[in-house]
Amino acid sequence: MSDRMADADRDRARADQRASNRGQAAADRERAAADRDQIATGRDDQARTQVDQLAASGTANREQSASDRDRAAADRELAGADREETEADRASATHAALEYALNALEVQHDALDTLVIELATCRQAFVKHAATLAHEVRTPLHAILGLTQGLLAEPGAVGGEPGLDLRVIDEAAAQALELVNQQLALCTLDAGRAVVRLDDVSVPLLLSALKAMMEPLRPTASVEFVVETAPDLPTLRTDPGKVAQILRNLASNALRHTESGEVRVSAALADDGRLIEFVVHDTGPGLRPEDRSRIFEDYEQVDAPAPGSGSGLGLPLAARLARLLGGDITLEPTVAGACFKAAVAVTFDPDTAGPGVELLSRRQPWTTERVKCELGAPEVALPGR
Repeated sequence: MSDRMADADRDRARADQRASNRGQAAADRERAAADRDQIATGRDDQARTQVDQLAASGTANREQSASDRDRAAADRELAGADREETEADRASATHAALEYALNALEVQHDALDTLVIELATCRQAFVKHAATLAHEVRTPLHAILGLTQGLLAEPGAVGGEPGLDLRVIDEAAAQALELVNQQLALCTLDAGRAVVRLDDVSVPLLLSALKAMMEPLRPTASVEFVVETAPDLPTLRTDPGKVAQILRNLASNALRHTESGEVRVSAALADDGRLIEFVVHDTGPGLRPEDRSRIFEDYEQVDAPAPGSGSGLGLPLAARLARLLGGDITLEPTVAGACFKAAVAVTFDPDTAGPGVELLSRRQPWTTERVKCELGAPEVALPGR
């Protein structure tokens, strides 16, 4: 009996165990189903996340593509703007080049206009100069012809004294020769050719010879011709003939315009020691302000031309000779009369001479008589020699 009960208990226990196992299996199946559901849900979430990510990435890519397209469009617009700016720059450069060329043409046109005016002025000046020279040469030649014809017809008929007539002829011929000599000298210097005969000469010798030459040319006895030199002046190493011509032209010009008083010629060493300055001061009427700028121009005369008034070549020739010898001539301020300063180098510098200047050495000693000869008959180098 007890065995059966034990068996029944065991059977019940086994049944309970089976029931428990079935419950556990059901629970396991539920858990498995729950796990499957969870896995499925996780897969769905992951898939949705991936889809969302892919969608977001696609959107980002589309946005990036749109941005790239916008950037490309902006770059194209910028490139177009650059092309337009480059074309504008080229157009501006072309316009500036055209303006420059136009301005250059205008400058050339103005230069041509100026040249035409200068040529016309030069032509008028040439005609005036030629007429003046012809008139100045014709006057002494007429005197020469009239006197010589009178002498040939009847000796002594003209003026009654053949010796006086001959002196007048000599003076008229000398005047004509001086005009021709001065004109030839100007032509030679303007052509860039000159002969410089270097020699040693003292300043007192030049001034004493000048005084001896100019004394007889005083217009009246009331005009005094004075020369003075500073002490201890150096000996000049230059062309004495050209220095004598400068002094002669300045002194004769001063005497021509001085009716009373004096003509004073002085010499001194310049402050720098390189130049000797000759000052010619007269007590004549002086120069008007409007005449100061043209007195060194060829054939210019501050007064109306009159017999014996000169040709207007003396001062221009003297200025050119002074520049050739390393100096210049200037018009100095003065209270009364006119004052000219002629400066020449103490020692002529061959390096400053132009290519057309020929240098010659000493020919013979300088004496007072030789300087007087140079003063009376200026030395002229003919063009082409």
